[in-house]
Amino acid sequence: MAARCRTGPKSLKRKVGTRPPRKTLAVYCEGQRTEPEYLEALRREPLVRDVAAVDLTIETQGKGSVPLTLVKMAIAGKEKADREQGEVDEFWCVFDVEWPRNHPGLTEALTLAARHGILVAVSNPCFELWLALHFKDHRR
Repeated sequence: MAARCRTGPKSLKRKVGTRPPRKTLAVYCEGQRTEPEYLEALRREPLVRDVAAVDLTIETQGKGSVPLTLVKMAIAGKEKADREQGEVDEFWCVFDVEWPRNHPGLTEALTLAARHGILVAVSNPCFELWLALHFKDHRR
């Protein structure tokens, strides 16, 4: 039997990790079922799961929250994360505006969110319609 031949000494240096860091998101939404279920399903998708960690905060005071309430909650969460050196990269608010009958304080909520670095996803006329448009080609 022939002896194996080595080409040189093996390096004992540890390899550096190559996995990209995951982005951490805090999402505040007003819906009791549709938005949380959609976001939970999205969070489980491999393409999302590999790049993001999503923390959902669902606010359902009475019949649902107004955008201003959600934005104020997100600001409080962001300030707390900043104080505690939390590792949340982005804070989001998700809500419907149901045009033409907008939520009271919608303009104030959007202005306040922008001032504090809170990102906003607004669906109009409603989140459920946005989901339905994913399943069938609608031309009107």
